[in-house]
Amino acid sequence: MPSSSTSPLRGLITLLAALVGVLVMFYAFTEGISAALDGSGSGSILWQVVFLLALIIVIASIVFAIVNFVRKRSRILSAITIVIGLIPIGVVIALAIGANLPAPTR
Repeated sequence: MPSSSTSPLRGLITLLAALVGVLVMFYAFTEGISAALDGSGSGSILWQVVFLLALIIVIASIVFAIVNFVRKRSRILSAITIVIGLIPIGVVIALAIGANLPAPTR
């Protein structure tokens, strides 16, 4: 019977946390932009807080995945968790590059 230290459940929990964190980050970002640009004056502070909480969850899941990877526990799930956790960074880099491209000339 496997002990709790070698359980693949530990890697699955970090993977699910990263997935939920990334999805909540994207949802909070889009809703926050919508709330900030809305003229009702409700503001976007709630969505900023939700975004930051989701960011903390994603960073924590990446750290736990790195620890699991180094300790050779559920290495495949840890690698997938790290990749999923880094998706928002890739999106930000792609948006920054796209925003700085010169406009096409005719």
